Amino acid sequence: MRSKSGEKNLIKRFVKDFFFKYWKNELLVFILIIADSIFVLVIPYLNKMLIDNVFTNRQYKYFYIILSSMIVGYLLQLFIRVIKDLIFFKVGEKILVDVRLNLINHVLNLPASFFSKMTSGQLISRVENDVTVLQQVASSAFMEFIGNIIGLIFVLSIMFYLNIKLTLVSLVIMSMYLIMANYFGKHTRQKSKEKLNATSNNISYLSEVFSNIVTIKLFNREAWAYSKFNLLYNIFYNKSIGLWKFQILNMNSTFLLSILATGALWLIGGQALIQGSITLGSLIAFQSYQGQLFAPLRLFSNLNSQIQSATSALERIYTILDEKLEEIDITNSKELKEIDGKIEFKNVSFSYNKSEKVLKNLSFCINPGELVAFVGQSGCGKSTIFNLLTRLYNPQKGSIFIDDLDIKNINLESLRNNISIIPQEIKLFNMSIYENLKLGNSDTSLESIKEYAEKVDMNEYIENLPNKYNAILDENGNNLSGGQKKRLGIVRSLLKESKILIIDEAMNSLDNYRKDKVKEVIKELRGNCTILLISHQLKDLKDVDKIFIVEDGTITDCGEHELLLKHNNVYKELYKKELSQ
Repeated sequence: MRSKSGEKNLIKRFVKDFFFKYWKNELLVFILIIADSIFVLVIPYLNKMLIDNVFTNRQYKYFYIILSSMIVGYLLQLFIRVIKDLIFFKVGEKILVDVRLNLINHVLNLPASFFSKMTSGQLISRVENDVTVLQQVASSAFMEFIGNIIGLIFVLSIMFYLNIKLTLVSLVIMSMYLIMANYFGKHTRQKSKEKLNATSNNISYLSEVFSNIVTIKLFNREAWAYSKFNLLYNIFYNKSIGLWKFQILNMNSTFLLSILATGALWLIGGQALIQGSITLGSLIAFQSYQGQLFAPLRLFSNLNSQIQSATSALERIYTILDEKLEEIDITNSKELKEIDGKIEFKNVSFSYNKSEKVLKNLSFCINPGELVAFVGQSGCGKSTIFNLLTRLYNPQKGSIFIDDLDIKNINLESLRNNISIIPQEIKLFNMSIYENLKLGNSDTSLESIKEYAEKVDMNEYIENLPNKYNAILDENGNNLSGGQKKRLGIVRSLLKESKILIIDEAMNSLDNYRKDKVKEVIKELRGNCTILLISHQLKDLKDVDKIFIVEDGTITDCGEHELLLKHNNVYKELYKKELSQ
């Protein structure tokens, strides 16, 4: 369980990071709150004057003056509250946007290793649900708290002026209320955290199921998926009920104490009225002030509950914001401008977790302009080599060089600008074809895009669409075939015109005609850039400069296609397996 000091530190951090940015608006609100508090004091006192001076003492000449003052006071108070609330909510919504944008920007710049320990559903929950929890606190509660503290001081001052004995009784009841609020607040904090965790689990599973809906249908596992939903939402229901139990008890305890306060007021105040030590107007005014005394207390109780929920959400948000960003520009890092494309791995070891190494003292060298391939069984470490070269991950041991420069000393943005990759699975966005392709090179022209699209036999298809290159793709390009998605991915990567090109199973989903088209593109690039291939189609590797055999995280052999067929048993078996399929 989080300590009180931990809660305070979280709230202080939130206030410093996001709240003080809008201090001018908040200062204006603070002034309006003071003005509102003054009117809250004045109007009951005008009621006292109306009862005591006009109706009791029959000083009717003051009737219209006092009544007019009350009407003007109410109208001014209404105006102040409208302006105050508008500013409250404007600031609150702006803070909400700021937190979300900061969170999203931070996530976008986290290393790839982070995403292996947190699902997309959990991240969405942080951005949407947890930030929403902060909204009430950010929009009004904090400033209302300050305003009500000021109001409390004003109210208590005038209550002591009217009747000391009644004020002391009210303070005793107020103390009882604060003790109860603290008790319920502790439980509310824990229950709120449990509910947030349950919400996060629900969203995470929803995201997982909906992204894999086709697989679920093909295996007839709809009932299985629903059964887990049923379990998760029942857990959520129980956590929600647990939270509401304490919130309801808290709210009703407030009601009980307000009844006690009212009873004490009329018991003690009535006796004082009979004895003549207090006027009827003063007693009615005191009752109004007592109500104003308990109104802030109810706010404090609600605020306490909100703070408990907010600190739980803040803890989850700052868990992400405290994650170390990718080192894009380390001290004295180098910019890669014109490179030759030499690549060298020296004794590189790497593991995604501590239990098993994926790469073990791996070493190899690729000369500028070479076309090389990496082959081996699935899971042997081929894709990991590319992940390390692009610094999605960093090796635990050894070094990687481009043009004899250690890549850990290269500015990350510069490094990735010089490496283009055609991944095995092409990811497309729900926007136009043109916008999707410009992700490869934001400065490219439509003519260049069409030129590359023509090379992979994609331009004619796009030009025949109603909106041509402005045609909008479905989420992940689901309105395209697998081959069309692959060719768009190839075009997007080629547009970078990088000196190092990584191709991970580029021929997948392509028919023979389109395969030949892509091969022609690779042939054109050969010699002008260093090309690294992963391919399970060994018959396509007859013309590459050299082939690296990857086994159990290391390079066991290297050579040309024909040479490996003669002397390497692993390569021979892989080739036989391919021919038999």
